[in-house]
Amino acid sequence: MTPQHRLLLPTTRGAEQALVDELDHIGIHGAVADRGVVRLQAPIEAAYRALLWSRVASRVLVCLGDFHAPMAEDLYRGAGTIPWEDHVDPKKTLMVEVVGGSETIRHSVYAAQRVKDAICDRLRDRVGARPDIDLRRPDLRVHVHLRNDRATISLDLAGEGLHLRGAGRDTGRAPMKETLAAALLWMTGWPRHPSTPLVDPMCGAGTLLTEAAAMGLDLAPGLLRPRWGFAGWRQHEPRIWDRLMNEARERRTAGRGRPLALFGADASDHMIDVATGNAKALGLEGAIRWARRGVEEARPPAGVEPGIVVTNPPYGERLGETAELFGLYAELGDRLRQRFLGWTAFVITAHGPLVPALGLKPRRRHVIHNGPIECRWLEIPISSAAPQSDGPGWRRE
Repeated sequence: MTPQHRLLLPTTRGAEQALVDELDHIGIHGAVADRGVVRLQAPIEAAYRALLWSRVASRVLVCLGDFHAPMAEDLYRGAGTIPWEDHVDPKKTLMVEVVGGSETIRHSVYAAQRVKDAICDRLRDRVGARPDIDLRRPDLRVHVHLRNDRATISLDLAGEGLHLRGAGRDTGRAPMKETLAAALLWMTGWPRHPSTPLVDPMCGAGTLLTEAAAMGLDLAPGLLRPRWGFAGWRQHEPRIWDRLMNEARERRTAGRGRPLALFGADASDHMIDVATGNAKALGLEGAIRWARRGVEEARPPAGVEPGIVVTNPPYGERLGETAELFGLYAELGDRLRQRFLGWTAFVITAHGPLVPALGLKPRRRHVIHNGPIECRWLEIPISSAAPQSDGPGWRRE
């Protein structure tokens, strides 16, 4: 019988259902959404498939233990009951990271120290050796989550965060993580219908559109990553991983050249250069059309049927900044209302006072976090009339 693992897939707060939908789409069924995480009981192949194909998950964790730990010594004792000799090679390097806390365990560094001590003490007793600690590039990461006097200890199969797609990216001044961009796209429904036109009139570094292009061309987000967290795990199964990697390579080859209707515009020549460079780094040349165009010039591309507008305008973090953005939001709302007839717009913003400035009534407001900022992903139907067209100006990079 194939061994089953307790898998935990952390994600952006508010993106839990988007991750469940994505996992179902890539063939991983039975996931359950929780607060900031998706839980799943599945064989290791499902974990590997999520590592390769999930764009919304931030990590893939294999849970080894969950226990009551009101005090640091309880954390040490509970961690010591885990059979680390089955998971950790003492010749490899190790790192323990702790997130969360409790009323009595408030210092993550000390909590990590106690878990590390438990691991090393058990390995020294059972196999006569202990691993070295590497806080920068360990062979194996142990992830500890503390909440309400309970500790959950897992192995991080990703290593570094899954938002790192394996290619260098210029983020610009207000970066959006790739995992958040992917979650927002899933909330629009676009990934299930990738032939639908998609326009970002304020594209910045192009994260929303490059994520969409990679989805449409069937490019696995993990395919280009050079390093994985499971490399130092004793239960890693290279045969299964290699098979999935070969499948991902074949799908990338088959997906090249698929026609996509993706369009990005920005007022800054520099940001258009950044966006095109980011797309090129991922091998997405030609998949997106770009234009140097301010929001006051926003319009649908010529000859394109109504589709979806997605955009991440600046929303400021201080009152003065917010006040300065009212004109920008009013301009965006006017252009959507006048020119994107028949489209559905999705706009992310953190500030309620800016929403009325759009002059458009959202049909839904999806709550999602951009880092520590609670945002709204506004779903705004424009109308059912035929769209207006534009003149020349889009260029393909």
